[in-house]
Amino acid sequence: MNTLSIKAPAKVNLQLTITGRRDDGYHLMDSLAVFADLADDLSLHPAPESSLEISGPFADAIPETRLDDNILGKTIRAFHHATGLDGHYAIRLEKNIPVAAGIGGGSADAAGMLHLLNGLHHDPLDDQGLEAVGLTIGADVPVCLKADGKGGDCWRMQGIGERLSRHELELTPGLVLLNDGIGVSTASVFSRLAESRMTTDGNTLPELPSTLPVMELIDRLRYGNDLLTPALEECPPLRETLAAAEALASADGFIHASMSGSGATCFGLFEAPHQAVEALGAITNGRHWGWAGGLYPNS
Repeated sequence: MNTLSIKAPAKVNLQLTITGRRDDGYHLMDSLAVFADLADDLSLHPAPESSLEISGPFADAIPETRLDDNILGKTIRAFHHATGLDGHYAIRLEKNIPVAAGIGGGSADAAGMLHLLNGLHHDPLDDQGLEAVGLTIGADVPVCLKADGKGGDCWRMQGIGERLSRHELELTPGLVLLNDGIGVSTASVFSRLAESRMTTDGNTLPELPSTLPVMELIDRLRYGNDLLTPALEECPPLRETLAAAEALASADGFIHASMSGSGATCFGLFEAPHQAVEALGAITNGRHWGWAGGLYPNS
């Protein structure tokens, strides 16, 4: 039995600027994203009938356990359509990333599934082909396909998420992730995004060097997250999670705090992973789900 497995790490948007909206309704962005060393575990092998087994701390948050109804089934159908292949698979998903949390858990799983299917079928798609299929599944899937395990990098996302450039970080940062278990609808957050909060030309932020110095990273983080205000309007309790992340500013090595994606996960960025771990350990409010560590993998 040929079983393949992969880790699907969480994507954290350190900065996210909405630069416009296309005629088809998709919003344009300019964002910096990294991958945390927090990952779902995904495996599959060929089987007479398709099946999905979900475990892990956030398994109960996924109601759609039938492949026909969730993003993994959508990914399989998209891959089969693009390649002309077919098949049935026994799939196991260990869900370690919070659901509807703004850190790309579903997109990461879709990207991992594409890699597994492509490997199982002897690589019928090259990287460009995988990204094209990924974009039909979700705007965050192309960047999640870039979680190649090399670590130490961030990705600039432009367009609707399909224009990607890699930037090496000079530091090896740490992350604290906090989530109060509040699911936030991405569509609802975008529906609250006022036109006045958007620029219009789709290319307003400065270019970035291939190696990103610490001070340039900090300058870019000052652009913040344009989805924060509409997310707070959609989900007022998110203010408490954000306040907890911002309170990390008193810890050693603190760089920046904000919300990732459309929420509701908030983060603290630190100069080193051990500082992030120490900062999380000092939080006494047990209401928050928390994770601390480095970038994927084990940096």
